[in-house]
Amino acid sequence: TMPHDVTFEIITEMKKEITTYNVAPKFFLCPNNHVYTIGDCTNPRSGEGRGKCADCGTDIGGQSYGQLMQGNKLLEGEKDKTRTGYTEVVEGQSKEGTREMTPFEVSILQLLIHLGLLSASLDKLTEVSNLCQRSEQDIVNYLLGKINLGITAASKYVGKSQDEILFLVSSLAAEVSKWEGDKFDLLGHQSRLDWEREFVKKIKDFNNRLEPIRNDYDIAVE
Repeated sequence: TMPHDVTFEIITEMKKEITTYNVAPKFFLCPNNHVYTIGDCTNPRSGEGRGKCADCGTDIGGQSYGQLMQGNKLLEGEKDKTRTGYTEVVEGQSKEGTREMTPFEVSILQLLIHLGLLSASLDKLTEVSNLCQRSEQDIVNYLLGKINLGITAASKYVGKSQDEILFLVSSLAAEVSKWEGDKFDLLGHQSRLDWEREFVKKIKDFNNRLEPIRNDYDIAVE
């Protein structure tokens, strides 16, 4: 659930739109590198084609037809600047999901990630502490804190007890290694979206089977 480069996502989606002039929107940068777009024919022009940057207030648009104002430039070759690696999040503070994932689905994924990191820290302490940018002395307590917060957040999202969330996550973790499906290149924007959709399908399928799994567990421990 790494935070995607939202600007890249917006530009990608807007480029799919076709203006009344049958051309896709063009994007430009103000002198302070804030993104804006010009509609209709997409060419800079004076008069109504001028404006102020919504972020910093500098002049944007055209000084004449086809010519941008000084310091403005066409945005070309935009790239996905999504930050890779581990990104710290604050569990339970967001009431919205991440893209097509609900807050509950996000919290379960974060729990699996933190549980995996905690397990990896048993024999790869240095690597995990470097990834999370925490000292080796603090990393275990940090991950345990994240797991506890994640369990609390997940239970609130769906109105289940923390024991129920613990059972769900532990059962899910035991099954993850057996999952089959397509392999995804998480460095690619679209591939990450596809992976998230596949994860959501897996979670929903598992939730539908959770009650029989719980019954089998109860019988086994009697």
